[in-house]
Amino acid sequence: MEASDELLVRAAAQRKRLTTIVGTVRVWHDRAQAAKAWQGWVATIPSGSVSILAPQGPARPRSRLVDRIRDRIRAPSAGMTTRSGAPTPFDATPSNITSRLWLERPARWRVETTADDGGSTGVLVIDAERWDFGVVTPKGVERQETDNSSALTLHAAVAGMIEADGILRVLNLEPAGKVVHAARSCYRLFGSLTDPSDFPVWPADSYELLLDVQAGIMLRFEARSDGAPCANAEFTEVAYGRAIPEDAFALGAPPKSL
Repeated sequence: MEASDELLVRAAAQRKRLTTIVGTVRVWHDRAQAAKAWQGWVATIPSGSVSILAPQGPARPRSRLVDRIRDRIRAPSAGMTTRSGAPTPFDATPSNITSRLWLERPARWRVETTADDGGSTGVLVIDAERWDFGVVTPKGVERQETDNSSALTLHAAVAGMIEADGILRVLNLEPAGKVVHAARSCYRLFGSLTDPSDFPVWPADSYELLLDVQAGIMLRFEARSDGAPCANAEFTEVAYGRAIPEDAFALGAPPKSL
């Protein structure tokens, strides 16, 4: 197995060559385990600290999209407390969501997200700096404010798996062979945090990643604490280079051609 640095450099080059990505991603967390991991991380940060939102030292190049999504999860750190009953970012988030996504490089997204407990489907459309969000109802799509805190938008894990540099750069990674996932050959890697104050999406003791051998994107991302999974996200199906109709990138009912 090649060294992780060589593997990651090649994966980054492969991601840059992708023109479109179409797929389905399932995101899961164990609310109790995820909250415990969050509280454990909070306990290591000085009370009232907001340093996690503005880390010191040289800035890493990141995706602005991932940063914007990630801030929704990290925002509660501004009111940090070590109380065991304090709210965490996972309290109001469904434990299971499914997102169908269409991405056209460089910056056009359509994401349709539904929680497993039923109810509404959120539709997020991004076209460069334009962000539109709506919720599907029997009457169609009802537009809402784009800066809403709905869990039915683009999850940070989903954005981070595609724009993977942000996650990969905060982990020490060790290759562990190859596996098949979502009908794709993948490199399997295990990771630990390079900086305990900077975690990728979920705070955890360790992480397991699956990188598509040919495309370079992350097809599975799992966070583990106390030896057990506390959260993960995974593509259940994915296709690259597929033509996406123009009307996909307008807020409205799902185009029939999707």
